[in-house]
Amino acid sequence: MLLSEGGELAQLQLFGFKVEAMSKSTFYFILFVLVAVDVVQSGYRKKTFDAKSLRDAEIGFQPMASEIFG
Repeated sequence: MLLSEGGELAQLQLFGFKVEAMSKSTFYFILFVLVAVDVVQSGYRKKTFDAKSLRDAEIGFQPMASEIFG
């Protein structure tokens, strides 16, 4: 948002297009979408990790140190 406002004040052009200030509603909408995607993605990652851990426990899988620590 600051970049778009600064670009507008400096009358910048990128690829032949004039830089215009972003509206606050657009900024907050983008921020909301990013947070929502992060929340959904974190829940999915946790769900898949729990399912894999449960499956590994059922078959008695012991991970190697390189798998635990990256």
